[in-house]
Amino acid sequence: MKKTAITLSLAAFAVALQASASGKWTLQGVEYAVDTLSHYRVGPGTTVTIVDLAGPVKQRVFYTVTDLSHPDVEIKTICGKDELRSNLTVPDMVAQHADHDNVYFAGVNSDLFSATGPIGSTVVDGEVYKTAKTSTAWRAAGYDSDGAVYFGTAQAYFSARLNGKGGCSPDYVNVPRVQGESIVYTRRWGKTTGTESGETGVEVAMKPLGGGLDAGGYTEYEVLSAPEVNKGNMSIPEGGIVLSSAKSSQFDMLKAAKAGDVFRLGTSFNIKGQGYGVEHYCTGLREMSGGNPLLLEKGVILDTDDALDHLKSRRPRTALGCDATGRRMVMLVVDGDKLNSGISAGCASKDLAAMMLATGCTEAVNFDGGGSSTLYTERFGVLNRPSDGSLRRVRNGWFVTTPNTGDNEVAEIAFADPVKRINPGETYTPVIYGYNKAGLLVDTNVKGVVLSCAPALGSVSSDGASLKVGGKGLFRLEAKSGAMTASIAVYAGDWQSGITDVAPDADAHCLLSNHVRAGSNAVLSLAAPAGVAVYALSGHMMLSRRYDAAGSVELPTAALPCGVYIVRAGAQTMKLIIR
Repeated sequence: MKKTAITLSLAAFAVALQASASGKWTLQGVEYAVDTLSHYRVGPGTTVTIVDLAGPVKQRVFYTVTDLSHPDVEIKTICGKDELRSNLTVPDMVAQHADHDNVYFAGVNSDLFSATGPIGSTVVDGEVYKTAKTSTAWRAAGYDSDGAVYFGTAQAYFSARLNGKGGCSPDYVNVPRVQGESIVYTRRWGKTTGTESGETGVEVAMKPLGGGLDAGGYTEYEVLSAPEVNKGNMSIPEGGIVLSSAKSSQFDMLKAAKAGDVFRLGTSFNIKGQGYGVEHYCTGLREMSGGNPLLLEKGVILDTDDALDHLKSRRPRTALGCDATGRRMVMLVVDGDKLNSGISAGCASKDLAAMMLATGCTEAVNFDGGGSSTLYTERFGVLNRPSDGSLRRVRNGWFVTTPNTGDNEVAEIAFADPVKRINPGETYTPVIYGYNKAGLLVDTNVKGVVLSCAPALGSVSSDGASLKVGGKGLFRLEAKSGAMTASIAVYAGDWQSGITDVAPDADAHCLLSNHVRAGSNAVLSLAAPAGVAVYALSGHMMLSRRYDAAGSVELPTAALPCGVYIVRAGAQTMKLIIR
């Protein structure tokens, strides 16, 4: 069996305990050890972190953290081919979206969808694409002109006047019309309204006197021709609207409309929380995407088991969240299903909520999951492994963007590795990332970088690109390219695998100590003959053995599930991580 040395001292264990909040995640009362596979900056104010969770099952989690107060960061949504009923993969949304002024450098799939489009309210670049019917109680995430994200049930409010007279306000935008409802249809819905011939109703076509349907203000339209009564399926003018009403109280007013009349429509939204009185009036709503259910509210994990029929099962999942300020945003994807068997089991919605809480979120919403779950970056493409085996086409996505300045000049460098653990005698050739002056990743392998370090760590190759480790201990490794410098911590020692306990910043990611693979034997170095006991973090003893000689001894771990344990051997105390 593979052997892994465990040599943590009592002092090291004390340090590990101090960092325990970042060393484990608790999901529904169950502790998971966290192993950071990758952590790097991908764009302005934005990092990407990939972690493995080891517990009763394995999970692989991908997430971004974005500082929305960064001056070069905005949130943008995309809806298919800029219409409600078209499907595209998340990367193709970016490629086909007609926005050349911004770089969409990170994003996830968002709302669940049906044949008629995303289920929830949808706003793209300040234009209303759809409002969800209030009877659905569907949730949403909204981003406003103040640069904050809000979560809850999105309620749209309309005020309308035809030739200065009220009484013709619609109920919804771009949803199927039923009797007693008044609906605004735009070309985001399609070329025609889709209403049935012979249904009682009035439809009026109008052209815009300004831009698209404003999510937080007034939009004016001019009536194009006489209304159509009980005919249905009216053509929607390019850039314009059709007001389609099956509301008897509006019939007389709309029937009397004629070409040249002016229709003035005001729109506003507020977002209401689920049960804690949270309410935000969106005076400057810029983007909105539906999702369901809410996962977190004010740091409380909500009861979501029965919100949708699949939320109790382990599946790939996507979530969006933020901290209490609304300006530290997290996009997160968990892999799962058969394609990821043995790597990531997927999770239930309450586990997803706990993951969002572990990343620092107090508010979060569930997005579409299963084969739809996709975390995308502009430089590396899709980071996770979608469970269909290929990218699923979805209806909309939520993206972090920065202005497209065309600047690809490297102004800053950084190590791709957040920290490096390496054995003496091994050679390390680091990958160096390059960022432009705005902080956007523009080069994933900067050439001509020269390394330097203390002689006690080892020696650098003649071209400056590689380090051969010769010593043991904690060191700094530096990289230089022109006037640009970067550095990382290097832990040189007789390590077999894993990443040590290091938290270089206050971010939610963690870098964990050496681990033992499930089923392997751990090797303990005993100072004297001793009894060895292994305890769960709850204090329950899991196994014990007696060793009658000092030195290296093997501790079998096959009977222990993945997780974090305390090992006591005489006067020695150690931490054991099995994954």
